[in-house]
Amino acid sequence: MVKASEKWEFFKLVDHGVPSEIVENFTSRLHELFDLPMEQKLKGGKTSSLPLGYYASNPEYEQNLPEAEILQLLQSPEMVVQFAKKAWTNGRLKSVIHRAHKEKQRLSMAYFMNPTSSATIKCPPQLIDPVSNPRKYVPFTWANCGTFF
Repeated sequence: MVKASEKWEFFKLVDHGVPSEIVENFTSRLHELFDLPMEQKLKGGKTSSLPLGYYASNPEYEQNLPEAEILQLLQSPEMVVQFAKKAWTNGRLKSVIHRAHKEKQRLSMAYFMNPTSSATIKCPPQLIDPVSNPRKYVPFTWANCGTFF
């Protein structure tokens, strides 16, 4: 996983133990949701008081087909996760820039697991060298991670 993350900035997890029926059922439900008319999907949209739910990056794009449709079920901003990964590895691992292709439909499912708010994010000493790779980020707690933005 480290080599894939260093070279391509992501990896695909296979043989993960989740039964194929569950993955297929979840995928089918997501396709059913995203196939609904835009006006119906926007009824479950994110608001200032509820930062979770459906949103489209451009609801007017190509006859109501947005560039990206997102269903956010948990509060885990991708930017915070990307920064924590970069800080935890002292800049060794970065997060991929997410790109979508207009030519074909694609379904991506990301699952983020967050540590407790009191967990300290710091680079292990094995990834730090005082001369060639000094510490780039001071340790911080997960609760304070969002304050960097």
